[in-house]
Amino acid sequence: MKNSEYKTRLFHGLPAVFCNNHWVVISPYAGELVRIDDDKFDSQETKIELEKKGFFGHPSEKGPGALSDYLQLTLITNSDCNLKCSYCFANAGETKIVMEENVAFAAVRYSVKKAKSRDLLISFFGGEPSLTQSLIKKVVAYAKQSIIGTEVKKVRFNITTNGVMSKSFLNFLIDNDFFLTISMDGLPIVQNHQRPLRYPSKGSFDSSPILERTVKTLVAKKHEFMIRATVTDFSVKYLVQTIQYLDNLGVTQFHCEVINLAGRAIIKTKGQPMKRPAVDDFIENLKASILEAGKLGMGILNSSYMNLLQPSVHFCDGVGGNRISVSYTGEVTTCLEVQGGCHPTADNFIIGAYNKETGDIDISSLKQLKICSNPITSQNSCCKDCFAIYICGGGCPIRNYHMTGDQNKVDLFRCQVIKSILPFIFDLFDQSS
Repeated sequence: MKNSEYKTRLFHGLPAVFCNNHWVVISPYAGELVRIDDDKFDSQETKIELEKKGFFGHPSEKGPGALSDYLQLTLITNSDCNLKCSYCFANAGETKIVMEENVAFAAVRYSVKKAKSRDLLISFFGGEPSLTQSLIKKVVAYAKQSIIGTEVKKVRFNITTNGVMSKSFLNFLIDNDFFLTISMDGLPIVQNHQRPLRYPSKGSFDSSPILERTVKTLVAKKHEFMIRATVTDFSVKYLVQTIQYLDNLGVTQFHCEVINLAGRAIIKTKGQPMKRPAVDDFIENLKASILEAGKLGMGILNSSYMNLLQPSVHFCDGVGGNRISVSYTGEVTTCLEVQGGCHPTADNFIIGAYNKETGDIDISSLKQLKICSNPITSQNSCCKDCFAIYICGGGCPIRNYHMTGDQNKVDLFRCQVIKSILPFIFDLFDQSS
């Protein structure tokens, strides 16, 4: 079915899509999909019947991760990188700042206290965090020691990495049960074009052979990981082929997002800055990729539907305090892109810092409250009755900023993607259940 043929509604706070001659509604509260005939959709009897089943609920006011059973600490360990990706929002590699050990340890102590009786998930981000192997190893040991005698049930680890690392460090990550999100744009023609090595390896700037080695090692050891790809106007036509290529490597989880136009992406290289794909091209290639991934048994994720089962008034879980991010500068940020006070939106996202005098992390609860209390959707009339309001949450504030000049103004590109892809997903669920 073409997107123009779908009807959509907000149904008592839940997204509803008319497809296959009936309304389809998915409830994350009841964990159930229902089909409702058009003539019964607005009846009081239908509402009462669904209420009895616990079908309706209230979206989180603190971000999609607020009800999770863990607290996430993200350590942005450095500004350096061994790749020179053409779209890097952080211009990684232009400086070589590394997080101080005492800052990392203070962040762990703060998070252990805040996690209380939940699990603690410690994530490593950069730059390229695998360049800070010594620090990561120390943090892992320190975190495991720090939860002894506390209410924290377990400490888990993950890392967002470009995958260009030594075999020994990869084995360390595997041995310590890290979940790996590997930034890899797919086919060698795309990977080598968009994500070249900063320094040549054996005379070549191609990064794909090293990435293939990393992926094959993870697959051989049956270790869980995900590939995360950035889609540009150059790479969009290769999306389906990328799914097939990754499947041949043994990849089972794939996440793709359109390029964020910031940092190196807007710096002209040989006269041409990086570009987003045309929105219709992205939509059609994403739909084709979802179908192909389904045939191959590969999980595929995109922000247009990723919050379907965890509705929230905000898009990002960083705004609600369930994720604490500490930068290599020692500053505490609610956005992984805003890594220091020099960022133009720092006043809106930097909420604290490492205190050198006390050796602790200090966070302003007032600044966090301000971020939480003013949802993007409440500031845009187009969001008011949108069927996807609690799936979209107004989108990523920082992406809104880069595309509209205002973090609270919705990015119409993303809006169009959601309004096309989400009904398509509902249709697939309806046909398969």
